[in-house]
Order: sequence, then structure tokens, then C-alpha cells
Amino acid sequence: MSHVTNEGPPPLRTVATTTYFPALKGKLGEMQALKNLTPVQRAATIPILDLPIDDSADSSEIAVAIDKFGSKLGQYYDATNYVIVDATMTDRSGTDGTERVSQLHRCLADDLAAVPVVTLSSSPDFVAAVAAIAVGDGNGVCIRLSREDYANIAQLPTELAGVLNALKLPASAVDLVIDVGYLDANSIATNSALIPLIIPTLPHLSQWRNLVLLSGAFPVGLSNLIAYVPQRFLRYDAELWNRVAATARTSRVPRFGDYATSHPLPGAPVARRSAPNLRYTTGNEWYCLRSDLDKVLANQTYYEICKQLRDETSRILLPESFSWGDSQIRRCASSTGGPGGAMNWKAWATSHHLTAVIENLASTGAP
Repeated sequence: MSHVTNEGPPPLRTVATTTYFPALKGKLGEMQALKNLTPVQRAATIPILDLPIDDSADSSEIAVAIDKFGSKLGQYYDATNYVIVDATMTDRSGTDGTERVSQLHRCLADDLAAVPVVTLSSSPDFVAAVAAIAVGDGNGVCIRLSREDYANIAQLPTELAGVLNALKLPASAVDLVIDVGYLDANSIATNSALIPLIIPTLPHLSQWRNLVLLSGAFPVGLSNLIAYVPQRFLRYDAELWNRVAATARTSRVPRFGDYATSHPLPGAPVARRSAPNLRYTTGNEWYCLRSDLDKVLANQTYYEICKQLRDETSRILLPESFSWGDSQIRRCASSTGGPGGAMNWKAWATSHHLTAVIENLASTGAP
């Protein structure tokens, strides 16, 4: 994405030819970012949402969380495309574990087209429940592969064929997601070599509805940053896709998916009060800032880091018309309105990131 050097209009919007699969946590901040996508951007995006449930949640808590999530998603995402919803964490959660995924899709059916997820380790009962959902809704299924799944390349085709057979679906009704997880400087070389070896071995390679390469490179947190000192982190997830795409031309180039401005794994519980932070996607990196914990100014220190981003000599901050998130960051840079809180900062960062990736894919074919 090129930097804008004036306050003029953003680049002309174009219809994306490459669909983007952002994997989001399914919490309110990410929901708000999705809500504020334009119709053209929604048409270019298929979100992968994790059901926001703690690992320690019991059956009754899961039921409540499903009802809450189901009602919120319909309110916040006017989906042009379908939405992939990963509820595999409810598998084996109790005697009614498979009923929970059915409950979820009953909640979602009136508002949007939701695609359930299975993994190679899903229980037979869970796979059967998802197969029944697919028959009833007609939206297909997503199979999400982890590193453990594709580590054994020789066994992967057989295991995939087994799940596909149990689902009783053709590959053309299935989105196959290769989820690499977290990437850093040490792991990108290994995965850049491994993924191009895996793709040609996949059964029904040309038939999957979508083949997606998903990874995330955002750090687990920003608490180690020095207040008001910018830190840049490389987007290794985008770099991985670029490398794989360059070597997969003769087989099948996967769609791009990332974890936006979040670490792929749930982090440690956040302190009740944490310093305001800013995560801004620019080119092949994230520009990150955090303020300090000021007892007097409190969250108003967010204004200061927004001003710092705005006043960078490289003119990183894009015009407010680029995305809803950019309009909110520029508003805060002018100390206008409220500074928001952690949920808002995540929503604004995610909004800018989603727009930046969609625009990159539309204009260059790369993220």
C-alpha cells in the first residue's frame, strides 16, 4: 500500500478479485470493524470468526455465550458473503456438546449464511452434527487444518478424505483452511518451504470451494513497548503468502487469510487498566505505539499517540475517508470527542487493517 502524502482523496476503490479471509476473535471490537466495512469491502471478505468462549466455560455458560454471539453477529454484520464460524471448542464439552453447534447455527440462520467448521480431530458426533447443519442450511462446511494436521504430509490426504466422506459433501462445498498459526522471523523460512510441498498433495486440489492460507504475525502484546517510542513489526503473514503464491502457480494459489492486528492465540488476561495503544497497518509492517498510564489524563493519552502517528514525517496516517478506523484515529489526533477504550482501539485498528488488505488485494493481487 502506497503512503499518502497529502490530505486529498484516497485511491479509487476497485472491486476485489481476490477474496480475503480475516480470522477474528468474534468480540465486540472486531464486530464493530466488520459493521463499518462498505458493501464493496464486504463483497471481498469472508470472515472466520472464533466463538468467543473461554476454555474453562461450562455447558450453561457456553449456551449463554452462543445466544449472545448469535444475536450480536446478526446486528453487526450485514453479510454480502457468508461467514465462517468456528465453534469447534464446544466439541466434547459435555453430553450436549454437539447440540451446541446446532444451537448456534439455528440462532444465526435467520440473519446470515453461516458456515460451520470441523477439524481433523473433531469427534464423529460433532462431524455428524455439522453435516446435518450443512444439509439444512446449504452453506457448506469449512475444514480447518492446524500445524499438527499437516505435519505428516503422507497421512494428510487420507485423513482429509475421511472427514470429507463423513461430511457427505463434495470438495466444491468445502472451504479448506491451512492455518499456520503464529509466524515470526524464525518460522517463516520453514513454512515458506513446507506449504508449497503440501498444496500439490491435497486431494481434490482444484475442486475446493476455497483454499485458504491463514497465518498471523502480530505480537502477543505491546506491554513491552517504551511509551511514545514507535515500534515496527513485519507482517510475516503477508510475506508467507507472497512466497507461497510465487511457487504455487502450477498448482493452486491459496486465498489470503490473517489474524489482523491480533496474535493467533488468546493472550493472558489483560489488566483492568492498560495503557492506550495504537496498531496501524502500513505496507509490509505494523506501526505500533503505546502511551503510559497517566492517573490524571487516563485514556486521553490516546490522543497523544494519535497525534504522533499523524505527525510522522513519512505521512503514514491515511485520510479519514480511507476507513472508519482512520476517521476515528484522525478525530482523536485532533483531541475531538472521547478517546474511547480498549475495545474501541481494537475496533479502529481492525477497521483500518481490513480496509488496507482489501485495497491491496484489489489493486495488486497481494496483501
